[in-house]
Amino acid sequence: MPDVSANPQFHVYRWNLSGVAYVQVNDIAGNVLVAFAAGGGQVLVLPIGNPANVSVVSPSVNAANIGSTVYNTATINVTQRSGVFSVSNSQTPVHTQAMMYCPDPGECTAVEHQLTN
Repeated sequence: MPDVSANPQFHVYRWNLSGVAYVQVNDIAGNVLVAFAAGGGQVLVLPIGNPANVSVVSPSVNAANIGSTVYNTATINVTQRSGVFSVSNSQTPVHTQAMMYCPDPGECTAVEHQLTN
């Protein structure tokens, strides 16, 4: 499977099955960081790597504000900033909830502010 990463610090692998796109992001050493499935207007973070470090954001969020591009297609965008990966799917409804673990409420507020501004 070819590496489709847009960033030399990561390896990204994508495959499709039954109309669903599966994307896995690895670090440069090959360790799985995050994985998700996108299809049918939804993004589902998979329990592989560290799913707590993934947030699903609206496609209207400016990617430049949430990190450097890791993977980008016409419908799926993955960015990374400070160890948190943000995933958007242009077919994802705007009401998609962020899925993120925040042990410190102050930290959660800061990350939420970064993702929405």
